[in-house]
Amino acid sequence: MYAYTSIRREINLVNLENGWKLLCDKVFGPEHDHPPELEEVGKEIVEKCQGLLLAILVMAGRLSKIPRTLEDWKDVCRALSKSIASHHPRVLGAITSCLSTSNHNFFYL
Repeated sequence: MYAYTSIRREINLVNLENGWKLLCDKVFGPEHDHPPELEEVGKEIVEKCQGLLLAILVMAGRLSKIPRTLEDWKDVCRALSKSIASHHPRVLGAITSCLSTSNHNFFYL
């Protein structure tokens, strides 16, 4: 609500394929040795991140700390869906704007 919004930045969003690769890198390591049953729900989680790099990294951090079972990953996906659905669109817009800025600045760290 208090963010300075007159500066607009064009950001490049991560597509589903690259988002899934990034999530796999962070959760399973460079070998991407993951249980095949986690791929569908993992991609669903990446989709809910709407291409935002920082959001994908946050979710990867969360997923890396829980058991690698289908039910646990589905629980994370459901919680993410509930969180998105429970927020007013204006709040989601503000969160997206903040993450977009972080996404843009991430490459300059």
